[in-house]
Formats: sequence, C-alpha cells, structure tokens
Amino acid sequence: MKVLGIELKHPSPGDLWLAARAICIFSALVVLGHSAGVVDSGQVFPMVIGGAVGVLASTFGASILRYGWRALILIGAIGLLTHAALTLVGVF
Repeated sequence: MKVLGIELKHPSPGDLWLAARAICIFSALVVLGHSAGVVDSGQVFPMVIGGAVGVLASTFGASILRYGWRALILIGAIGLLTHAALTLVGVF
C-alpha cells in the first residue's frame, strides 16, 4: 500500500518485537521522568502514545530519514487520528 508515495509494508515478527521493546523502554523513561518531577502528570500518557505511534509508523516503513516531510505528515496524521479516537472514547 502506498500513502503519500511511501510504501507501507507489513513488518516481520522480529521488527514488531523490536518496536515493542522500544515502546516499553520509552514508556519507562517517561515514567521515570514523571517520578523525577521532569514530566507533568497530564503529559505522561500523551507522550507514551505519541512515542508508540512514531515507533509503529516507522516499523511499517514511514522513515523520516528516507521520506522526509511526507513521513512527517503521515506520522502526524496517524497521531492526530489516534488522539481523536482516544478523545472520543474518553481517555483524554
């Protein structure tokens, strides 16, 4: 599937495992930042969701290094849709 000229591919199980570990590490760092008083409590969940969206989008092939502004727009649109969906169900 091509979106904005970016070929999105289905990642291998190894790539998904690596993405899951990256999301867990990023989430732990955000929680540690909250514990240290660096990250506000209202920003913990949006930061984790934003990091997860970025990691998963890059796992599916939306590389900012390779595609530049098109990948930024795609990742931003996915993040916006995720935020809207979570707002609709009452998470935010």
